[in-house]
Amino acid sequence: MNQTLQDTTQAFRQTADTLVDAAREVYYAGVGLVAMIEEEIVDGFDALVREGRKADQGRTKALAAKVVAEAKDEVREAKQDIEQVGDQIEAVSSEVEERIAEMVGTVLHRMNIPTRDDVDSLKRSVERLNKKAVELRAA
Repeated sequence: MNQTLQDTTQAFRQTADTLVDAAREVYYAGVGLVAMIEEEIVDGFDALVREGRKADQGRTKALAAKVVAEAKDEVREAKQDIEQVGDQIEAVSSEVEERIAEMVGTVLHRMNIPTRDDVDSLKRSVERLNKKAVELRAA
């Protein structure tokens, strides 16, 4: 029986480690995506600076205005992309948290270890029984 508990505990730890590793990978994927977007923004900005220098060296004001407008559009699009990535990371993180909680609950159930809800339910039952016992003693 003790060996079974140890085996189950080990299996639980392995499952938890796997879930933690998966959560880290999701996190790093999100960070990598943000880094890639940032790199694209920097590259776009550098291109705009080059175009700005060309405009300063004799190009018309219309070209400069076009470059500024394009820069504003690219910055606006980049901000939207970053916000979308942030939202996606939050959604994935929430989903991973829910799955981890479900798996931990399943493992605890298999190991016959009560969850917080089980303990709270037992507490409420004991409190009701104590209250009835006090009432019966008083009667």
